[in-house]
Amino acid sequence: MSEDEDESFLLPSDAEDEDDIKPVFQDLDSPVENPVEEEKYIVFESCLKKLIMMIPCMSDTKCMSPLTQYRKETIGSYLSIEVRCRSGHTSLLWESQPRHGYQPMGDVLLSAAVLFSGSSFLKSQHMFKLLNLKSIDKSTYYKTQSMYLFPTINHHWKEEQKAVLQSVQERPLCLAGDQQLDNPGFSPKYSIYSLMDVASKKVCSFSVQPVTPQVTLEGLEKIGFQKTMGELQTMNAEVKMIVTDRSAAIQELLKDNYPGIIHQLDLWHLSKSIGNEVLMAAKHKDCEILYEWVEAIRNHIWWSSCTCCRNPDLFIEKWKSVLQHVTNVHEWGGDSDCKACHHPPLPEEVVNSANWLKKDSAAHEQLKKIVENTSLLKDLRHLSFLCHTGELDIYHTTCLKYCPKTLHFFLDSMVARTQLAALDHNRNVCRVKELVKSASSFDALSAKTQGLGVSKGQKSWIIKALYKQTCQHFLFDIMKDVIALVREEKTFQ
Repeated sequence: MSEDEDESFLLPSDAEDEDDIKPVFQDLDSPVENPVEEEKYIVFESCLKKLIMMIPCMSDTKCMSPLTQYRKETIGSYLSIEVRCRSGHTSLLWESQPRHGYQPMGDVLLSAAVLFSGSSFLKSQHMFKLLNLKSIDKSTYYKTQSMYLFPTINHHWKEEQKAVLQSVQERPLCLAGDQQLDNPGFSPKYSIYSLMDVASKKVCSFSVQPVTPQVTLEGLEKIGFQKTMGELQTMNAEVKMIVTDRSAAIQELLKDNYPGIIHQLDLWHLSKSIGNEVLMAAKHKDCEILYEWVEAIRNHIWWSSCTCCRNPDLFIEKWKSVLQHVTNVHEWGGDSDCKACHHPPLPEEVVNSANWLKKDSAAHEQLKKIVENTSLLKDLRHLSFLCHTGELDIYHTTCLKYCPKTLHFFLDSMVARTQLAALDHNRNVCRVKELVKSASSFDALSAKTQGLGVSKGQKSWIIKALYKQTCQHFLFDIMKDVIALVREEKTFQ
């Protein structure tokens, strides 16, 4: 996201130009608004003193003498002002925010804002100290989290989970699953395994497991997978297919414990892995020509999956046909169902300009080792349904907003932040494409729905879709329920 104004919280009425709207007078006796929705302001003490000096004594005697002294009492961000007049009368003049008993509403909302924005308490506290702004301390923040924020977030996530599963009751589930570690390198603290409905692109279930020396990351992935699947089974979800990466532990687990579920592998990750193997092979002596075929080989595995009609045997035959194509042989005999390339006859200029491989050359032998690798062919049989976990990777980027990998959180906080990420993703999966206001170096028709981006791999300009900003209004609903919980108007288990 850029550093421009964030419009994700704006309502349609707020998005209008406010320059032509003049402020109007409002009645002072109007009813008190909801603490979540009413506006808050930063008040400087010098300006507050000027306001106090304008008010006469309003004690029980109503002496109306000028106020000469004031005394402050603070509870976190809460401020109360007690004044004394020239005649010595003392009275409570003003409170900066509403309270429920001893609990200031501003302290609760401030704790919620820190958590719901994906920030950390230490970072927010640093900002408050730079402003010399009175705020909550660490103990208040953690107490508010455990008492009010975590139960409310958990309630909203459970309701969302029920709604997602109820919307897919009439069809079997095809799920995409993947593990995400909370920390880069060799020091992860948590393993998060998530399952997403491929059709609706919504997160159905997840599990957060703390990393321990006794259990490997592969073992944690298996535990997370079993817990998420167990949760869905207790909710009577019918799972027909699972799409995962090439994790051997998950493949073995599905084969042994879930024989009735079709297992497919992520085509994007596998094609990327094959491309990397070809790049490594191109570094061998007399194999530099393979560099020119990396992208074509990646595209070929996608074409094989698209055209195999969900037949694994046909997929394998189509995949192996790349060994013929790269040698400029486009028809061949044999007993297989794939005896020729499916592309039309190549123009003469294409045939002459292409850098074809010679059969039995060093480059061709290296490519043959990759294409006919026994382990690879075994995995390729799980690609016939053309499945990938691309949307799950997008969800993982949303998780980084609430669970930055540079910060450590306790387990209950990690669970709550992951729940917020899942809610955020599920609320914004149906975003529409944005309209680009001005086209630059590409045609105006493409500019209406697409923008320019840089490909790290190819180091070139590519066209990508631009989408409208995410909607964050669901966070206000959670905050309203937090206030209701504080006021004992609602209870959450």
